[in-house]
Amino acid sequence: MLPLEVKLLIEKYGSCDIIDKEEKIPANFNPTLEPTLGACVIIRDRDDKLVLIRHSSERLDLDSEYWFFVCGKMEPGESLEETGIREAREEIDCEVKIKGVHHIGNHFVFLDGDKHSIHYGAALVADLISGKPKVNSKEVAEVNTFTRLPDKFYPKHRKYYSDIC
Repeated sequence: MLPLEVKLLIEKYGSCDIIDKEEKIPANFNPTLEPTLGACVIIRDRDDKLVLIRHSSERLDLDSEYWFFVCGKMEPGESLEETGIREAREEIDCEVKIKGVHHIGNHFVFLDGDKHSIHYGAALVADLISGKPKVNSKEVAEVNTFTRLPDKFYPKHRKYYSDIC
């Protein structure tokens, strides 16, 4: 069963693919914790280029060698759209307008030993509406724009964006 925040996003923008990422969730999976949620933002600038970031060594969970979309975890009281907008502001100092959902991904996670949950990530589509993308967080090492996904785009995520040039 999808979390309310995901249902509201789909209700607003229409149906989208729901993808079991990385590992298939086992049929007997019984989460002991509430689902976690997050958003990544596929941002296109005024020249229709993709805005991507490389994480700094501050983000130990993500490889700083690769390019990623702006992303982050949803904070209490936020919608997934608000998460994407906040993350763009925090990471690249830009305002974006969410205009759709590319897909929703999920995977199961293990936390605190035997406690586990499902993480839902919304891949949001957005236009840059103000600001010039720049490093705006100690978690970001570099910001750049691309006409297509670069060769050094994070390999585990590339397969979910084959339709993005």
